[in-house]
Amino acid sequence: MGEFDEMIATCNEAIEHDPKNVDAYGGRGMAYLELGQYDAAIPDFNRVIELAPNSTDAYFYRGLAYGCKKELDLALADFSKAILLDPNNADAYGNRGYIYFLMNQLDTAIPDLSKAITLDPSKSDSYYFRGEAYRYAGQLDLARADLEKVLQLNPEHKAAKSTLKTIESLSATL
Repeated sequence: MGEFDEMIATCNEAIEHDPKNVDAYGGRGMAYLELGQYDAAIPDFNRVIELAPNSTDAYFYRGLAYGCKKELDLALADFSKAILLDPNNADAYGNRGYIYFLMNQLDTAIPDLSKAITLDPSKSDSYYFRGEAYRYAGQLDLARADLEKVLQLNPEHKAAKSTLKTIESLSATL
C-alpha cells in the first residue's frame, strides 16, 4: 500500500468516526488528487466546502481537479472563489491565469499571472505562462524577458528553453 492509499484509509476511518471531520475529507481529497483520481477528489472537496464554506484550500484544490479534467469553466470559478476568500493567494492567481491562457483569453491571463508574480516572484511557472501569453499576443520582448527569468529560477526548464529559441528565430526573421 502506497503513501496516498494509507492516507485514504486513515481518512476513511476518521470520517467513519466523525462524518463532519473537515480535515479528513480534505486529506482524502488531496490523496485522491495526488493519485490522479479527480472524480473521487471532487466530492471530498465539495464536502469540505459544505462543512467549511470559507475554505480557500478546498476551492483551490477542487479547481485543480477540475482543471486536470479539462473542465475549465468550473476550474475558473473555483480559482476565482479562492482569490475572493484570499486575495493574496499567488497560486490561485497563477492557476486562474493559466486557465485563462488555455481558454485563449490572453488579456485576462496576463494580469492574473502578473499578480501571481507580484505575490510570489519565486514561481517560475507564472513567468513561463505569462511569457507564453505575451508570445501569443505578439509581445516578443516581454515574452523573452519572462522566459529568461524562468531560466534564472529554473535553469533546466526545457519548455522555456524551447520557447526562447522559437522567439529568437521569430525575432531574427522580423
